[in-house]
Amino acid sequence: RASNYGRVKDYAHRCQDEICVLVQVETIEGLNNLGQSTTDLTLVLNDNEMSISPNVGALSRHLAALITDPAYNRARDEIWNLLGRFPNIGERMRRAGHLAGTALKKTLVSRKTIFDDFEVRYIGPIPGHDLAVLTAVLDRASRLRGPVLVHVVTRKGKGYEPAECDSTHWHGISGGEGRTPGTTFTQAFSDAIVGLAESDDRITAVTAAMRDGTGLAGFAERFPSRFFDVGIAEQHAVTFACGLAFGGLRPVVAVYSTFMQRALDQLIHDAALQRAPVVFALDRAGLVGEDGPTHHGVFDIPLTLPVPSLRIACPRDCAMLGRLLAEAVAFAEYPTVIRYPRGNGPEGLPPPPPGTPPGRGELLREGTDLLVIACGTTAGPALGAAEDLAAEGSNVAVYDPIWIKPAPYGEIEALAAGTGRVLTVEDGASSGGFGEHVASRLSTSGIPVSVLGIPDAFQPHATRESLLAASGLDRAGIADAARRAMA
Repeated sequence: RASNYGRVKDYAHRCQDEICVLVQVETIEGLNNLGQSTTDLTLVLNDNEMSISPNVGALSRHLAALITDPAYNRARDEIWNLLGRFPNIGERMRRAGHLAGTALKKTLVSRKTIFDDFEVRYIGPIPGHDLAVLTAVLDRASRLRGPVLVHVVTRKGKGYEPAECDSTHWHGISGGEGRTPGTTFTQAFSDAIVGLAESDDRITAVTAAMRDGTGLAGFAERFPSRFFDVGIAEQHAVTFACGLAFGGLRPVVAVYSTFMQRALDQLIHDAALQRAPVVFALDRAGLVGEDGPTHHGVFDIPLTLPVPSLRIACPRDCAMLGRLLAEAVAFAEYPTVIRYPRGNGPEGLPPPPPGTPPGRGELLREGTDLLVIACGTTAGPALGAAEDLAAEGSNVAVYDPIWIKPAPYGEIEALAAGTGRVLTVEDGASSGGFGEHVASRLSTSGIPVSVLGIPDAFQPHATRESLLAASGLDRAGIADAARRAMA
């Protein structure tokens, strides 16, 4: 409410010398560093018992134990009952401060928390949806010396009934959108990994608090002993999966592309360097859409292409995703990355070839004027652009490399020699992406290479379709880029 916002804003101005930050439960490193500091710092732990999926792990159980402590519940009831006697909000706020202090003494006097071990003073749990209590406690906390953590208990989706009833589905603002007909890449991955696990009991699935988002809910229900949710800890997910692999299992780590950036060090040193046969299923690769600039998965190609002993595949549709996943889990020598976007898989594309080994792609359309190398789902609009150009008298070839590491450079060089010009298209950052690697490889041949990808800028919040069009990665944009390349 506007009136509540005004009171919180006023409180923030009065505490302008205090630093307030939001703490997620995985920031143990920050608490470790804070424990050696005497800085007057107030940390707010917003605990709604959820990330995107329900919280897991020992720390989550610790917080749950604090919330269910009988002393806390008695103190909470005392505060709420007494506050009801003061209809005037100003008087309520004053009394809330006194009552909060009394209640905190009762709840904290005989209890030790993990935060005490970090030498951070713990206050809570506090009912986060009671503004009077919350504001009074924050005011008291701001007067204490040294680092203080205020444990605030809230309900995810509070105030919007659909989100309160299904906070996982309504984690993002697109939760209520109608589903368009067709199979999403996430669903195709879900069906494929369950099918593979039916016949191979070595296959395990690992995720970082993204069971539902990555499509592993079905796997978790079907094979609960082979499913591992490590919480919001992508780095640990990678290293944990490597341990499983060296133990003889075939782990598949399912994570959003943008979150995999956090685990790049583990991907390099624990997976690639050690040649751990782990499969990384990177969902939401490329332009994502309405999740904002932080969730676009546009950097995974430039980040992973230079890593030795790593294989990277880009399926053009759902059928190829299933085929590549099957081949990846059967491969026991190196880690494999399979990247695929959000949303429905395209339909009407040529079926995947009988075999899709690294170093071999597929020519989808023959041509003599220009070779378009279309990675992943850009194959569909590239074929459409080739049709439009054919109507104008241009003969454009379209080639799907399938694997961008190790890339089928032999086939690319032979095809490029026949057209004399090349255009690469990828749903990823153009700077440092696959197109630049192709251009470098063909530089000695004198064949010009044009690169089309995501511009070197953070992409805004918008629909995936509009962002693809703005980047020139739709049918019309690829056709325009092809015309420029042939000019």
